[in-house]
Amino acid sequence: MKTTAIFAELLIIGVMTILLLFIVFGIAVGTQWCPTLLVLIKGANLLMSVLVLALAYIIGIIADESCDSITRPLENRVIKRVFDDNSSKAWEFQARALLKSSEAATGLEYMRGRIRILRAIVVIAPLATGLGIAEILLRGTFFGSLKLGSITLVAIVGSLLSASAFFTYHHLTDNYWRRVKEFGQKEKEEYN
Repeated sequence: MKTTAIFAELLIIGVMTILLLFIVFGIAVGTQWCPTLLVLIKGANLLMSVLVLALAYIIGIIADESCDSITRPLENRVIKRVFDDNSSKAWEFQARALLKSSEAATGLEYMRGRIRILRAIVVIAPLATGLGIAEILLRGTFFGSLKLGSITLVAIVGSLLSASAFFTYHHLTDNYWRRVKEFGQKEKEEYN
């Protein structure tokens, strides 16, 4: 895969993770630091921007690996279903597709990038939803005095985002491995 695409995906994942960490920090120490943060962001120079991007990239790598570990059992079930319990064939077909066909590799790499971002959302969205609800319960700061309405809104939006990310992740992962299988079978038929 092109390193620029992977870099961009890891930056996106890193920024999502940093936002989640800000929620955690806000719950732990309060949100009185937010105006100061906004002043720092507005006054950021090129060096500060580069440092933040580097931090987001590093955090993105760590978060991507963590999210991969968390969602790996689901992907393994998809592989077993698509390849009739023959996981080794899945990895063999994937390697062939990526090495022997630039057209197949481009399509599969694009799908893999989308899977990478979705699996991060699958993990981060429920955490952010739960933390958002915890923040409202602790401080009641979201929409002022409308605590129950705020909790309901965060719960609905968070649940919809989490569920849609999960189903899209599952669907895309299934399609990815089906395409790998199709390529492997097609290549096998051409070889014989």
